[in-house]
Amino acid sequence: MNIRQNKFTASLVKIVLLVTLLTIWVSCDAKKETEFTAESLNLKGDIKRVIEHTGDRTWTLEFKDNRLLSVKEDIYGASTRNIYQLQYDGGKLTQIYSGANVVSLEVFANNFAMRLPLYGYHNADSLVRNEFGDIVQVFFKDATPHEYRLQYTYDQFNNWISRELFIDQTNSPKERTDRTILYYREVGREEIADWSARLDSIFWAAKGRNQLVASIDQTIEKNHSKLKALDSYITEKYDSVKATENEIKILVHKFETSYGGENLSAELKVIKDKLTILRGITLRERFLWYEASLYIPLLINGKKSVNDLQEPFTDRYTLTYSLELIDAIKKLEKEYMLKSIRP
Repeated sequence: MNIRQNKFTASLVKIVLLVTLLTIWVSCDAKKETEFTAESLNLKGDIKRVIEHTGDRTWTLEFKDNRLLSVKEDIYGASTRNIYQLQYDGGKLTQIYSGANVVSLEVFANNFAMRLPLYGYHNADSLVRNEFGDIVQVFFKDATPHEYRLQYTYDQFNNWISRELFIDQTNSPKERTDRTILYYREVGREEIADWSARLDSIFWAAKGRNQLVASIDQTIEKNHSKLKALDSYITEKYDSVKATENEIKILVHKFETSYGGENLSAELKVIKDKLTILRGITLRERFLWYEASLYIPLLINGKKSVNDLQEPFTDRYTLTYSLELIDAIKKLEKEYMLKSIRP
């Protein structure tokens, strides 16, 4: 009887042990689930966006709640860009998309590793990290042993903002990556109000400046006094038009580097919309003034018609293009005036 009890007890212990090992294995396997978070990428702080520039490639990483939300890869001179969107459910990564196509985790992870030096240190024999958790040495012990060294500069949160890669004992970097990190922060009402006031000031100045040029119509070639007034006005104000377009470009860059392009508050979305519309207005305004500065003097000197010299419009009268631009500017002005920030 004791022998039977002992056998039963031994069997029970084995079962419990197997169940325990299985539980541990499942738990460990769950922990191995690939994560793309600020922490897994060794980023500290509340991260909103990271831009990494290496050679002719720029990677833009967008985060939400410190989880990687999207990845964009731009290659200088390329007509297209690689864009990945990561989808979550309850904080768990459920799907990765490239456009409308589903991308496997393995393919994305491999492509994502391409942004790292040495393609993610594939096949390295050993790695050495510094006190911030960043890799500073990579060793390869193959037929010709060699070492890669990495040097960093850091920001106030101990996230690196520049990285240089050296081979063996050379002093000239083989590769340099510059990184811009945007952190989440509270944007106050006064900051929003300052943006809105500045953009409104630019808008109304441009609208007032464009009134005379926007009055160009099909009768302009027969209105000699108006042609003279336009010619004088464009000569006087054209520099202001070009300066305004450049100012908007600077403000767009400032906005993007200050707040990013994703997960904006309702107020910042309005500011972004205003900037986008103003960019459209000022771009078309410059085209309009440039066109008018070319054909108005010709019409003043008695030329009956002026053909567009740009392909594919060589057989069209340039005034047609001006009228199209005037119409587009007026539509954008109406869009702008509908944008408001609720108090």
